[in-house]
Amino acid sequence: MDYHAKGTHIIIAGHDHLDDDDRLRISREACVNLTVLFHQAAETLLRMYLAHSQPSLCPWEEIAGLRDYGTFKSLIEKRFTPNGDDKEEELASILRAFLGPSNLETMDIGKDERALTREALENIYDILSLFAKQFLEEAPFYNAIKHGMAVLSAEPFMYVNGFVFGSGPGLTRCV
Repeated sequence: MDYHAKGTHIIIAGHDHLDDDDRLRISREACVNLTVLFHQAAETLLRMYLAHSQPSLCPWEEIAGLRDYGTFKSLIEKRFTPNGDDKEEELASILRAFLGPSNLETMDIGKDERALTREALENIYDILSLFAKQFLEEAPFYNAIKHGMAVLSAEPFMYVNGFVFGSGPGLTRCV
């Protein structure tokens, strides 16, 4: 049986002995773990990129200096939102972070290779933008998971004086 979690297709294969409830529980838990994994990977990539996108003698100090979440979030919003900095400036920063030089035109490469490099820079920009958008939009959900404040992978309910209130899937956000 297949389950879909907010654009993620989860297939639980090789477990024919599981009933639908078990598969749903596994799907929900996978959704929680995928959310955490994605946000950790996105934050790591974005921090590493920001540390290496500007000239620095010691990029790891730049990463260590981005401990304040508000400052980090502001940098991400400024650089990867539609109203953010100029895309050409960001492409130059991507070039610097991944290849070293900050000007594609001064690189000692041919016209065709320059065009391919430009296309690669655009692709990296799109990936970083996607990670940034998802990271910013889903931060409250991720923080709730990280701090264990809002995660129930079962079917929660509230039972008061013989009445059941609020029953239903615990991770309606994912499933």
